[in-house]
Amino acid sequence: MTDYQQLVAEIRSFLQGTDMTMTDRFRELAEAFGKACQEVNERLARTDKFLRKGLRTEAAHYAKEEPNLLELVGILDFQELASFKETLIFYRITEPPTLQLEIATELNQVIRELLPMEDLLRQHRQLALSRSPLQARLRVIRQIAKVDRTSGISDDLSIFEEARVQEIEAALKGPLWSQSEQILELVAELEAKDWNTPPPPELIQKIRARAVEIGREKARAELQQVVEQLNMAMDHGDLARGQDLRPRYVDLLSRTEASPRDPLVRSAQRPLTWLKQLERLQADERRFQSALSELQAALDEKADPEEVARLYHAVQDLGHDFPTRLENRCRKYLHRADDSRRWRERLILLSVFLVGLIILLALVGYLWLKSTNRSAESLNGRCPPAVHLFTSAAKRHPEIGYFF
Repeated sequence: MTDYQQLVAEIRSFLQGTDMTMTDRFRELAEAFGKACQEVNERLARTDKFLRKGLRTEAAHYAKEEPNLLELVGILDFQELASFKETLIFYRITEPPTLQLEIATELNQVIRELLPMEDLLRQHRQLALSRSPLQARLRVIRQIAKVDRTSGISDDLSIFEEARVQEIEAALKGPLWSQSEQILELVAELEAKDWNTPPPPELIQKIRARAVEIGREKARAELQQVVEQLNMAMDHGDLARGQDLRPRYVDLLSRTEASPRDPLVRSAQRPLTWLKQLERLQADERRFQSALSELQAALDEKADPEEVARLYHAVQDLGHDFPTRLENRCRKYLHRADDSRRWRERLILLSVFLVGLIILLALVGYLWLKSTNRSAESLNGRCPPAVHLFTSAAKRHPEIGYFF
């Protein structure tokens, strides 16, 4: 690679100089550059064959062999290359082969995509040398197959997966069968979507059933602890603790699917009943305090007596001890309201009586006046002219009628 760099450096020095006289050395440089381009193109053609066959990893490894192929391409494809070719044409010297830059570009993209492979392959080698668990090695192999599906590792993946299934079947015959955490991990591993060859369905069902069974056993053990804590909360009168434990009890009970006759369920009935009773008493107390507050507010706002009476009876219906001071205040308020109501009723009755009396007197006066007029008309028809004259005068002068 040093020779390539020195070759290009001399060519650039000639192109940048002021003396462009053709020399034997320049001809040697042109011939050497053409040979270098031919060698690089031959290597590029070989990598292209690898790529056409889908052997991406082999192409990348071949290109990275010393001297690095892409670095050679970068050196030979220097900035003044076009000017160099024009000079060769001017002096009638054979042009160098054109570099296959399209292949180099594709190769560079492949290498960039395969960069993660190097780290994965290094991990795979380390795991193999350290004889790590098959599960860990299988995880890395799957990642390699995902990064480069043309690497041929899919065949190895199937072999490793088959060995892992056999390993799991053998492990289930030992102490692993009673360990809940490992069983749950196996369920997750076997149900994963990254298997190239799916595990046997009967194996998955068997482990899944065992996982459910272990889950119930674990839930029952936790349920027993929760029941004990519920009873302790009841013995100490710790309502808040009991309320915190109850949702956990309900969840564990559903997971264990215990029947009502189960000893654990029966043991939990007393604290649960105690919780309900205390909560009912608390709810009653809250309703009572709310009713008292409403009654107090109604009295402060001097609300309608009927509304105050309704709130008063609502408090009484709750069956709690009525605060003496508030009860006395309420009774006085209702008593004053009752007195006011009675006084208003009496005033209304008196007003009605007086109005009726006035109407009656007016009616009597009207009838009397009408009767008087009729009598006067009757006298006017039968009395002598002197009496008639006197009556007419009495009408014009009431004071005469008074004496009459």
